[in-house]
Amino acid sequence: MHEILHRGRRIVDNQGLADQMRASFNADQLQAFNTIVSAITDNPQTAHFYLQGLGGTKKTFLYKALCYYYYAQGKTILCVASIGITGLLLPDGRTSHS
Repeated sequence: MHEILHRGRRIVDNQGLADQMRASFNADQLQAFNTIVSAITDNPQTAHFYLQGLGGTKKTFLYKALCYYYYAQGKTILCVASIGITGLLLPDGRTSHS
C-alpha cells in the first residue's frame, strides 16, 4: 500500500494507489474506468453506474481504483455493494442494506 509518513502519522497515498492500479488494468477495465470517469466529469448529477461480470473479473479492483482516484481529488464518495463481502473489500464500503 502506498503510504506517506507525515508528522508521525501514516497517510494513504490515494493518487499513488490509483495510478498503480490503473497501470495494471486490462483493456476492458481501462475502458470501463475511462467511461465512468467521463460520465462523472460530464454530468455528476446523472452519473450512476453498475458493474456486472463473472466472479474473478476484477470488478472490486476497478471499484477500488475509482475510489482512490476520487479520494486523491478530495471528493467525497460512497462505495455501496449489494453483497456483504464486497462491501467489506471496498474502501469505507457499505452494503446497500446497512
